[in-house]
Amino acid sequence: MATIAVSGITNIELSGRVDGFPLERGDGVVGGAADWSVSGVGWNIAHALVTLGHRVRFLTFLADDPLSHVIRGELARYEKVDLIGIQAPETPRSIALVADDGSRAIISDRRGADQIPIAADLARSVLAGCDLAVLTNMSVNRPLFGIAAEVGVPTSVDLHIVRDLDHGYDADFVRDATLLFMSADGFPAAPADCLLQLRSKARHALALTCGMGAQGAMTLERDRETPIVAPAVAPQGVVDTTGAGDALHAAFVDGFLRGLPAEATLRRAVHFAGCKVGVRGASGGHISLAELEAAMK
Repeated sequence: MATIAVSGITNIELSGRVDGFPLERGDGVVGGAADWSVSGVGWNIAHALVTLGHRVRFLTFLADDPLSHVIRGELARYEKVDLIGIQAPETPRSIALVADDGSRAIISDRRGADQIPIAADLARSVLAGCDLAVLTNMSVNRPLFGIAAEVGVPTSVDLHIVRDLDHGYDADFVRDATLLFMSADGFPAAPADCLLQLRSKARHALALTCGMGAQGAMTLERDRETPIVAPAVAPQGVVDTTGAGDALHAAFVDGFLRGLPAEATLRRAVHFAGCKVGVRGASGGHISLAELEAAMK
């Protein structure tokens, strides 16, 4: 079991099932078509890591309102989650519309939580002694990369959709992270070419990984010119792709910390994400370590 710091958003997500996109105007009442859950990139990753057996120091943003009360109650169920809450004005929230083929559209409202500075002393106390820190790509996490380096903790970040390989917003994340993740959706060129270009800008990255949806995922290691590809799997079919990238990210971190080869790490991560897409909700469908290892045999 590793101890992993995660710094990111937790929100309340409302989800609704739709026939497809674009939406048609009209009203409807359908049983089981609407639900809610505790979600957000930070919690999706923290939940996956805890499900895989790790202890998580979870730095997130909570308010004094009913929605954060619900979040605190949910997180309290996990004894391996050490919650470090930063005061926020309101609880972030999101709406996810999910079609029958698993595709989705998401509206996210962070309510200013991602603009609240994280005190250096607090960040240092959270990061010190961890095996790795997953720092989501919020601007307020930028200083944490330097602090992690000071205390000798490797870092991981997901850039999400990358349309411009030279985008200034991503530059220091690319430069400083030990593990880089992103979606190939929106890449301006072939995934392998984009990973090679990004690797040339990365000072510390040991591996760069992109999710490719129905084509699986690809990893390019620091000292390897040919990327590794793992084909997609979906043991329970595709129900909801929300949070699939977070699941891929968390499971790759798990394999990395267990010292597994990149090929095995990527294959495990793709399977973990493939199980997630068979269940509704961004933080749903995370299988246990025992289930993951059994599937890999």
